[in-house]
Amino acid sequence: MENPSYHRKEPVVVTERMRRQIAGAVAELDLAQIAVSRKLTPAERVWQAASMIDAAERVAAYRLRQRDPALTDDQSLRIVREGVIEYFKRQPSTQGAISHAT
Repeated sequence: MENPSYHRKEPVVVTERMRRQIAGAVAELDLAQIAVSRKLTPAERVWQAASMIDAAERVAAYRLRQRDPALTDDQSLRIVREGVIEYFKRQPSTQGAISHAT
């Protein structure tokens, strides 16, 4: 799949809202954690990233099972890994809407 933004001809205009979002993200950086991460080997950083991905997938699978209790652990993990959006696109329209309130 080709992303049209990769071939952008005109420069990106940074709005004041974007500046505030960037400043907010930078303010959340933990300098002590960055110092710890710099001491990790590449393999340790990969392991750390994989661990975070695994945790996020398991939380998403848990939430999906709350919405659809008929799913097994393995089914919900597969759906999360394949893409939750694609799963909901295949559902009947009454169940297919994704609510941000949950």
